[in-house]
Amino acid sequence: NVHHGDLIVPSLLQTVVNNAIALTFTSTTDIPLENAIVLEITDEIRSQAAADSLTVINDNVLRTLQDDHNDFRAKIAEMLHQDLIRLQDLKTLAYITTMADSVRAKAESDALYDHARDAVLAPVDHTVDVSVQILSARYNQNWSTYNHSAITHDGCVVSFFQKTRMEPMSRVRITAKVKAHGRVWNRPDLAETRLNYVKIVKNIKDIK
Repeated sequence: NVHHGDLIVPSLLQTVVNNAIALTFTSTTDIPLENAIVLEITDEIRSQAAADSLTVINDNVLRTLQDDHNDFRAKIAEMLHQDLIRLQDLKTLAYITTMADSVRAKAESDALYDHARDAVLAPVDHTVDVSVQILSARYNQNWSTYNHSAITHDGCVVSFFQKTRMEPMSRVRITAKVKAHGRVWNRPDLAETRLNYVKIVKNIKDIK
């Protein structure tokens, strides 16, 4: 719904670029300053951006040493080393925040895996009511759903499918039925309890 006075722009990226130019080079743009979005880059934003950049660069170095190559990740790391950035690369560089968050979430989940127990949650066919912390969520294209790995408060690793993706490191309370027992796919030293008929009872933050 367009109302009088609304400023129509092609995209959010173009909005950022146009307003940045308007604030920096007022003589070279036809965007009125009163219509520009003020882009105040605080010291806190600069500090967070620097931390995100360093996280992505270090992660790329570590993975490269482990022969884990990814062209997109390598491209981002290369851009972050450059002194000058092209306008057309801003949209790609915007991914550094998401990538840095993913790196940090993986480090947290790895730490939780290190404290997991090689034990099953309950026998097959038993119904469970338990609070878990999500470790990872991987999309399964065949079933159009997400395969979640999680850990209970006492260190049992569980996995289950859910149509809605839950954020890694979030905490939820679930009820489910034990379907089978197996081993964690990337940690064969750990037992995994596979669940089905999973119902999300509540986000843990909502539980008093």
